[in-house]
Amino acid sequence: NAEFMTKNEASAVTSLGTRFANVKSAFTFNEIEFFTSLRSLADGAFANSNLTEIKICEDIKTIGSSAFKNCEKLVNVQFISKIINTINAETFLGCKSLKNIVLPKSVQYIENNAFGGVGIKNILFDDNSGKQLLDKTLYIPLDSELSKIKNNAFEDTYFANNGNITSTNVLEEISLPSSFNLYDITDYNFLLSKNLRKVNVHEDNKNI
Repeated sequence: NAEFMTKNEASAVTSLGTRFANVKSAFTFNEIEFFTSLRSLADGAFANSNLTEIKICEDIKTIGSSAFKNCEKLVNVQFISKIINTINAETFLGCKSLKNIVLPKSVQYIENNAFGGVGIKNILFDDNSGKQLLDKTLYIPLDSELSKIKNNAFEDTYFANNGNITSTNVLEEISLPSSFNLYDITDYNFLLSKNLRKVNVHEDNKNI
């Protein structure tokens, strides 16, 4: 059990597997910073658990699919890592309590249902330095390497009891900086939200 590990013991661990999946008592895991040999989080690593807070430490390069799926009490995720390339499919699917996400600039791909059911309302290309973070907002650095957002990245599509297909895409607003080319994001149907009411484009942006 990681709770009873010394720092030296934690530093020797190379994989957490799914030992924290399905844990029903509420817990934080900021102690992950002591697991200095970790380079990845497994598929489903914390899935269906009552994790409330975690820091993704600097040496973690990959986060497996469904790593935090259905962590309904997860409120805060802080990316210390600056080398993560992809937010994989269903990584945060069903994390309905998640307040906001600040992506590292290294993220190039956001896969299907990565943030499905989270209720992301705003996508802001902003360095957010010194600012109070808005709830239900995905922050992407101005110098981001992001190149692809899959169509269903922000939704969890399912069949309701009446047989109708229901989507949780509630995206309302997106802001684009002067340097960003929307056509570089190849699957931009993620914008097809019935709630989308505003797309803010910097006046110097000539790429739209």
